[in-house]
Amino acid sequence: MMARENAHIPLYSSYGPSRRPGGSKGSGSFCGLSSWIGGLLLVSTLGMVYALISMHGEIVRLRAAISDKNEKITELDATVSRMQTQIQKREKDLHKSLDEKERKNEELSKTVKDQAEESKEAREKLRTAENELEDLRGQIRDAQAMKSTSENELKNIHAELSTAKERAETLEKEKADLDSQMIQQQRQVEEADHMRDAAEQKVATVTEQLKAADSRAKEAEEKLRAAESEVARLRAKPPGGEAPPAVGKGEPSGGERRAGAEAGAGSGSERAPAKPSDKVRSDLGMKLGLGSPDRAGKTAEGPPPAGPKGKRDDGPLAGPEDEADAQHEGAADDKAEGLEDGAADGDRDLQEPERRPSKHRMSDMNMKLGMGHEDEHAVREL
Repeated sequence: MMARENAHIPLYSSYGPSRRPGGSKGSGSFCGLSSWIGGLLLVSTLGMVYALISMHGEIVRLRAAISDKNEKITELDATVSRMQTQIQKREKDLHKSLDEKERKNEELSKTVKDQAEESKEAREKLRTAENELEDLRGQIRDAQAMKSTSENELKNIHAELSTAKERAETLEKEKADLDSQMIQQQRQVEEADHMRDAAEQKVATVTEQLKAADSRAKEAEEKLRAAESEVARLRAKPPGGEAPPAVGKGEPSGGERRAGAEAGAGSGSERAPAKPSDKVRSDLGMKLGLGSPDRAGKTAEGPPPAGPKGKRDDGPLAGPEDEADAQHEGAADDKAEGLEDGAADGDRDLQEPERRPSKHRMSDMNMKLGMGHEDEHAVREL
């Protein structure tokens, strides 16, 4: 039983694709026919849909055209009715005009009769008028003679008028020239007024600048004096590092202290070379601030005495404290020399405003005086 059942089991691997269940030739042809029929139905359906859509669009277009035609028909009916009313009105007007013409013809026939009678009277009047015409012709001859004389006089008047016109044109040209000259003079006067106002404003600004320059010079002089006192204090500092008392009224000035220090340095032995300290430079720059000092505050101090090869030397036994003092003194000397040079340049620029310093010269002077960008801008404006 099992063998028989197994014998009836189809082995798909032993059969071809056409012998599989559902894969016979009949079933394949049926599927192909059904797919072809389905495609044909789909195409026909799409064609019908396209035809319906096109017919719907054509119907819409025809309805729009019919509505336009109906509107035109209604407009034509209105125009026809309006023309009929106009024709009827015209007929009535023509009938009225015909009646009026007939009435006028009757009146004219009456007037013709009246005119025949009047013509007789007119003939008599014509005879009298001819006689009067002869008299008028004689008067016309006299008037023509007078006209010829008046024409000659008129020609003379026209000649005088042309000369008068020429004279008037020349006078108008002269008047236009005078007007242009007067306008130019007025413009020159206005320009002179503007120049005078500008000069007054410039004088005011220059006076303000001079006042500001005076105030800055005073501030610079005060700062220069403070710097001199600071330089003198730094130079008079003892080797132990203790600062001397502040300079009072009875104490020697910075120049005298510097001269004494130079004398003491010249009498001693050679010292180590002095280098400026960054701290001293920053302190002096903060204390000096801005402005160009007056030349009246400049001291008559000279450079420190130089040892061999241009270096200062106070002796072979100079220690660290002496070297620090020498550095302070060297920084003070460099700052004092730069301050004196800057004071001289600033004093000359303030005394001679027409010789203003250039940008490079101003920057060099400001570097010597320790001025900032804002202060340099203020000095440049002055």
